[in-house]
Amino acid sequence: MKVVRVLRKVDRLLGALETGGAVTSLGLILGLSLYQVVTRNVGWHAPSWVDPVIRQLVLWGGLLGATLAVRTQAHIRFDFVQPHLSGGTARAVQWVVSLAGAGVCLLLARASFDFVLTERGSSTTIAGIPGWVFPSVIPLSFVLMSVHFLFLPAIPAGSSAEPSHPGGGT
Repeated sequence: MKVVRVLRKVDRLLGALETGGAVTSLGLILGLSLYQVVTRNVGWHAPSWVDPVIRQLVLWGGLLGATLAVRTQAHIRFDFVQPHLSGGTARAVQWVVSLAGAGVCLLLARASFDFVLTERGSSTTIAGIPGWVFPSVIPLSFVLMSVHFLFLPAIPAGSSAEPSHPGGGT
């Protein structure tokens, strides 16, 4: 089906971007931390912006990792009923659960977007970057999680090149 093929391509693209962002965040965290250790050991002081940037990169890495967890169905979920269902009933339950997950994520995205707008009114900067730029990953990640929740039941199991994860539900 052409729609499923397009959804798979979008899913892979989002996964690649999220993976790239998480890996970049981790690399920058490690690099900046190493820089701090080296400068302290030679008697210098790292710039004051290094610690706040590392803290913000932890936020980015963690939230992008969360989107990847939803994408690969490695997120925390409570599957009491779904493993015992089969056929159309299992797919219907998967759609209901995925829609609920997407709805919750969209509500959280809206609330976090309001938070970012509040931060945007502030004059705070971190390393010369406006302070609102860093928490902008919060609504972005919740929107991405909701997209992944909607993709889970829309892309049939085994129709992707991605590894299959046990549990099959959300």
